[in-house]
Amino acid sequence: MHTIRLIAVVLFLICTACNTQEIVETAKSNEFIYFVSRDVKTENEELNYVDLRDNTIHKCSISGGINYFDIADDSSFIAYNRFQLDGTHPELYLFQIKSRTEKLIDTIGYIVQVSPSNKWIAYRTNNDVIISDTSGNNKQVLLKGGENPDKRIYYKSPVWSNDGEFIYFNLISRTTDSTIISLKRISVKTKLVENIANNFNGRFLKIAGHTNDEVFAYEQSNNGKRFEENIVRFKKNQSNKWTKEVVLNGGSDVFDVSPDGKNIVFMKDSVIQDTIRYGWHLFVYDIEKKKTKQITFGALSCDWPVWKKFN
Repeated sequence: MHTIRLIAVVLFLICTACNTQEIVETAKSNEFIYFVSRDVKTENEELNYVDLRDNTIHKCSISGGINYFDIADDSSFIAYNRFQLDGTHPELYLFQIKSRTEKLIDTIGYIVQVSPSNKWIAYRTNNDVIISDTSGNNKQVLLKGGENPDKRIYYKSPVWSNDGEFIYFNLISRTTDSTIISLKRISVKTKLVENIANNFNGRFLKIAGHTNDEVFAYEQSNNGKRFEENIVRFKKNQSNKWTKEVVLNGGSDVFDVSPDGKNIVFMKDSVIQDTIRYGWHLFVYDIEKKKTKQITFGALSCDWPVWKKFN
């Protein structure tokens, strides 16, 4: 039943239009924002999507347990993490839409992203970054971490560049006294690593825009007076150096960027409607106009938005 329900989500078949409010000023053809939601009253989990063509929210029930997911740009498959029943670690699955088949790719697989070619997926295990073909039979350890009693080095948040040539990632070096986080990228072909930012106090989640030399990231900072959370953008200038600018003050560490790089969808903690409980709602921020619009309402706590434009 779980896999059949996923088919309904991706193909937009057994779906119900909800009461909605205006989401964006201009509807965009073939663009959708997917997200996982949980009803705080019933605890039911669903995989929902916002159809930006007519500004409606649709939902299909799922059996629960899906955390992080991504959908191929040609809508041929969905890759997702699902925790084991004992909750110890997530397994990585790939579900082929046409054949309606689900396959276990790895017994340990965290945040996953599909390559622009739809032929590969990138994900992390406990310490390493892995790339695998969609069959799961051809895996490569792209970045290998390690640990000893005094130090642990590991990698997080692998994300493809727009042409599939690079994977951006966080390198975390942790000792008993300190944690150092760096933002880097690696060439999938040559395996050469390029440094973007040292001591980056955050985690990188998204590459966006039409160039490989622009990336968005979530950053935490503490200037000694207050704690700040921002979504920042790194750009490579003509001098071949990376520059940083804050594009959204108060953003969250779970966000995505529209395919044209002009909007950010992010989570924000809110009091859930008709309850006294806090949860998360989704908001869209227009980078050029510097305006924010709420896109989810009601008794839903939302997580892991994915902005897709299908081919």
